[in-house]
Amino acid sequence: MKILLVGASSDIACNLFENYNDNYEFVRLSSNDEFSDINNFDVLDDSTYLEVDDLDGIVYFPGTTDLELHHMLQVNVVIKKG
Repeated sequence: MKILLVGASSDIACNLFENYNDNYEFVRLSSNDEFSDINNFDVLDDSTYLEVDDLDGIVYFPGTTDLELHHMLQVNVVIKKG
């Protein structure tokens, strides 16, 4: 079974690859060349995409969001009063 991992440098993707690489054929894509099967992959640039016809699945790891300003939120702004 061939599975495409997009965002393969994330901790979860690395764990999945390490634990199941013997059971599945993974194709790894990441902007970090150390974790990618192709160099200079950019999810926003379709010229860097692989041409693969026989995939059985795709797992997308979108990354993280920086929420460092969460302490500035006020409950009355987040919850609309009815």
